[in-house]
Amino acid sequence: MRLFVEIADLRRALQALAPHVDAQDEMGILNRIRGHATHENLFLMATDRYTAAMAVVSLWDRDGLTGSIADDALEFTAVDAKEILALFRPPKSKDEPDGDLLIETSVGSADARQLVDVSGLFPGKALALPGSAIETRFPNVARIMARPAAPTRTVQSNMAFNGDHLKKFLAAGKAYGHELVFQPVSETSRTMLVACGESFRGMITGVRWPEGESPDFEGWDMQWQMWATEVAAMGPELPHKEDAPAEAEPDWAAALQKWAEDIAQQDDPDPESGD
Repeated sequence: MRLFVEIADLRRALQALAPHVDAQDEMGILNRIRGHATHENLFLMATDRYTAAMAVVSLWDRDGLTGSIADDALEFTAVDAKEILALFRPPKSKDEPDGDLLIETSVGSADARQLVDVSGLFPGKALALPGSAIETRFPNVARIMARPAAPTRTVQSNMAFNGDHLKKFLAAGKAYGHELVFQPVSETSRTMLVACGESFRGMITGVRWPEGESPDFEGWDMQWQMWATEVAAMGPELPHKEDAPAEAEPDWAAALQKWAEDIAQQDDPDPESGD
């Protein structure tokens, strides 16, 4: 099986998926990034049971596909991904092309895989990876991503996530340069789909407490309202829109932006003066 991809496209996918690989998995099942090739795309996925993620890498050419999603598969370990990212780096200048890569592997076998930079007239850098048999017990991450988001997109109150699980998605935001969009899968589920542009989807499940052991969210809210109100009285008011109704909820993001502009104007009343 020969797959031709853009180096930048593959890099983004590996960077976004790497945090979701369970490198310490004692079963030896989740310590990998699974890939499945179709005629148009290479779908890569990873999960550590607490989070799951899937990324799409476009194929600009391919050869040797069987047409079976199950058979046209390959895998990368966490070490493989690290070596690929270290060797096939983006160009130093934005004016240079990103480059193209050939991924070559034997369908259904544990033979060594090879990645070759085919950007120029002659093959460039190459990386040979040890053989890796396809782990048939790897979970069906694509089935998770196929779930539609809730039609009304409402969110339960007091949704809580483990900080270590949540920060794994920051890599996708950095790799793809898009915001992270959280979408509930149902009105009652604590599972959220995480979108980052058109090429990445993830899943994270909120924290579940035993019955009767949920934190006192209402008590925390009341305490913080008291604390913040006490401290807020010591500082100046944030600016509001002049045409906003008095009873309207303030647009705090706009108010902070206006505050920053006012401060900048005070520091330099005449931006064109050059002083």
